[in-house]
Order: sequence, then structure tokens, then C-alpha cells
Amino acid sequence: MFIIFCIAFYNRFHVSPVLTQLGNQ
Repeated sequence: MFIIFCIAFYNRFHVSPVLTQLGNQ
């Protein structure tokens, strides 16, 4: 369960920056 939480937490804060970089390019 903890691993799933870590993955969700990581995705929540790293998907937006990635999309932002792609948008800026």
C-alpha cells in the first residue's frame, strides 16, 4: 500500500512539471 501511495504522490507532483516543459517547448 505504501508503495502505491509513493507512486501516486510522485506522479501528482511530477506530471504537471513535465507537461509544463512540453508546453513551453
